[in-house]
Amino acid sequence: MEIRGGKRFRTKAERRQIVEETLKPGASVSRVARAHDVNTNQVFGWRLQYRVTRHVIPPVNPKVISYEIFSFHSVELIDPIGTG
Repeated sequence: MEIRGGKRFRTKAERRQIVEETLKPGASVSRVARAHDVNTNQVFGWRLQYRVTRHVIPPVNPKVISYEIFSFHSVELIDPIGTG
């Protein structure tokens, strides 16, 4: 870890190690973040980067994941005030 201008900067290896800890079965992102004195939201951001660069982050519980499919319909808008 490097400190510049009062801010802490983690190396890529440190960030990867923290993210990989969160991927272990039963791991809590919040607990891992606290153990490394990192903001939980920052770790979620690193996980996203990890997913994009590695194309993997298995779902924690695939049975819980749901997908919603939206369909869009044409809608006619009526001017309720009569101004148009």
